[in-house]
Amino acid sequence: KMWGVMAHAGAGYHSPSNATKYRSVLSHALACAGEYLSRSAEALPCHLVPVAPPTTTTTTRKSVIACVNCELRAVRAVEIVVMALEDSEYTNAGLGSNLTLDGTVETDAAIMTGGGGFAATGAVRGVKNPIRLTCELLNAQAAGLPLGLIPPMFLVGDGAREWGIRHGVEGISHKDDTSLVTQSAAEQWRTYKDQLESHQRGQSAKSKKRPFDGAKASPSAVAKRLRPTTPQQKGASVEKTTPKATSYCNNATDHNNNNDDDEEKEDEIEEEEEEDEIEEVDGCSSGSSSDHAAADRLQDTVGATCVVGCGATAAGVSSGGIWLKHPGRIGEAAMYGAGCWASSEHSQLTSDNGDIDNSTFLLDAFACSVSGGGEYIMKHLLARRCCELFRDEFNVASSSSTGDDPMRDLMQEFHSRHASPSNNIAQAGVIAMQITSATATTTATATTTFERKIPKIRCHWGHTTPSLALGFCAHNMQKPKTLISRLPDGQTSGVVACCHTT
Repeated sequence: KMWGVMAHAGAGYHSPSNATKYRSVLSHALACAGEYLSRSAEALPCHLVPVAPPTTTTTTRKSVIACVNCELRAVRAVEIVVMALEDSEYTNAGLGSNLTLDGTVETDAAIMTGGGGFAATGAVRGVKNPIRLTCELLNAQAAGLPLGLIPPMFLVGDGAREWGIRHGVEGISHKDDTSLVTQSAAEQWRTYKDQLESHQRGQSAKSKKRPFDGAKASPSAVAKRLRPTTPQQKGASVEKTTPKATSYCNNATDHNNNNDDDEEKEDEIEEEEEEDEIEEVDGCSSGSSSDHAAADRLQDTVGATCVVGCGATAAGVSSGGIWLKHPGRIGEAAMYGAGCWASSEHSQLTSDNGDIDNSTFLLDAFACSVSGGGEYIMKHLLARRCCELFRDEFNVASSSSTGDDPMRDLMQEFHSRHASPSNNIAQAGVIAMQITSATATTTATATTTFERKIPKIRCHWGHTTPSLALGFCAHNMQKPKTLISRLPDGQTSGVVACCHTT
């Protein structure tokens, strides 16, 4: 009955004046998923009963597929969370998404399971819940097609929309329907469009070149011109490991046993969530009157992850993309290895004569979801890279394991490779969940020694953006925890990486 769900509402800049809205949306979405996971445990019982390994066991690693029922539960939980985020006008997914150059909503989404399933849709118009369409595409893959035909894994544009209509996916309207365009999004689109046209006229007058062609505009240059100035603000209480570059906070008891620090973090919270009673675990600053509320609309992608005790995992993402993107542009939310990743690794015990025992035990289950500057995230295959670093931590004998926190390593790697003073769109945020019940040491002969550990769910997050809105809940929590994680006070760039054990 062990399970955990994590969600994010985008990496970018979240004005403190709107922090309560984001946290309320996240809390509601996580509560709905938590209720489903608690209710579905009996209706979809686990068929794979993992057993804890002995204190030390030597075995040849065998791949074991997690329970199908548990994987269905994990996928459904992710779908519930992401759909709730898509239905909120405050997030950049589904309703209220960022608009294209033409003033339309085009969405991307993807879903992945620890068993290797993956489906994605991109640049789709008229779809209220892109994650619903994408999950139906995943289900269709499992059903298969006759005559040896291969079911699609990735559909885009009108083809994706028409496929959804034929398969009875709800919430699909005419591609030119404007019901997903909110008044706030339309007003901001007009403001940004006016700025572009003004810049276009100025450049044309100076150089007497042909008018601005949106199809050949540099996304990073456009975003840089339109990005509002982010005011300095009080950040989360974090420990700086590299001045003005990196910070790391940790309230996981098995990572850092200083419980006094956790109490101090709770004391530093400046805003109490009285109406919704949402608990803060990292710091949500109060901001100032100069906050630019429009900056909230610059976030890209919402997402969720889920892990279930037997090792089933799922991860999903959904996005309206960047402001004023060219129609047809597809971001990291739909790209394999970029927007989300899920993996699950089990082992079966072997006897001296090589026979496989029926007993299985969970080694490591992992799922992550990514947000940020899509073009750079895709180049980095950030979601897949995140899994690789966490697997290095699991395989303690791996030559590439540094022994440091893998989320911090990931964020530092991405920041150092892509970020620069002249490129403020090469930023990212990541959430990840992990269940580990053993530590593995693999020899050159492919035999592995496992050291038994008590299974725990760990929630990780990191970002190079000014802020990241996220939350999580688990089987042993009374209610979801939500927060706006921020860069430390006075920093306009750098890395934040944190971990919480439920």
